[in-house]
Amino acid sequence: MSLQRVFAEINLEGLEYHQNLIMNLSDFSVLPTYMDDVVSVTVPKKGCTEWEVSLEGAPFHWIERDSVDFKNRTVQFELLDGDLDKFEGAWRMQEKESGLVLSLEIEYSLGIPVIEMALGEVLKEKFQNYVTQLVSKMGQRLLELGGEEVKENLEPFSADLPKTDKISIYKIKENKPRAQNVA
Repeated sequence: MSLQRVFAEINLEGLEYHQNLIMNLSDFSVLPTYMDDVVSVTVPKKGCTEWEVSLEGAPFHWIERDSVDFKNRTVQFELLDGDLDKFEGAWRMQEKESGLVLSLEIEYSLGIPVIEMALGEVLKEKFQNYVTQLVSKMGQRLLELGGEEVKENLEPFSADLPKTDKISIYKIKENKPRAQNVA
């Protein structure tokens, strides 16, 4: 079983943390309106979400347990059932001088060694692209919900990565430490 990790973070300049942001972050049911790759997100029962995602045409389905930790400003998730052998991670919010840093880290495994050997790097690239877009879109949403003052400074948001001085995106580097202490 080969465990893979993908990570992305976004700097949300001018946005200050408040508890409503973490609640808005954990409302995954809105994501299909923000991302074409997210086919659906439903809430079959409290604390669980069911996802249907198409990563560049590759369909994935899973049910995860989601838990919000207000003190640590995280939304953690773990696989309950689905197409992957392992799927877990966390959204994190950290306050910096310039605003909030929103990050998402996911660890996953297909659980099928032959497929992992054949498609592992392609799938990792697809997951990385998905995570980068997901963080970007969720960051956009949080900025919109953060107040009119910030919203007025944003340019129109497209399917591409944002072109604005309010958002910066970073992809993982292979030797980067775990995301608990993102810069």
